[in-house]
Amino acid sequence: VGPLLAGRKSPPVSQHTTCRHVTKEALVRFDAATGGAFRYTIGAGAATFAFFGSYHEVLTPHRIVHTLAFEGACECAAIDTFQ
Repeated sequence: VGPLLAGRKSPPVSQHTTCRHVTKEALVRFDAATGGAFRYTIGAGAATFAFFGSYHEVLTPHRIVHTLAFEGACECAAIDTFQ
């Protein structure tokens, strides 16, 4: 997992969410390692939305466990596992 993934599907998000609008410029933080974190934005101006999370386990290329939350929403996060 690395920054080159950013242009395609990054950071990893829920299997029910596509992230085609996340560009390298939208990545505020992207540290895809166990204990690392990410934050990115989608949209522009008043219609900008931010998402963030942390990587709980990264075993490249076999397994990624991370949280994903919408900034400004309740204090809850989804936990996704990719294998």
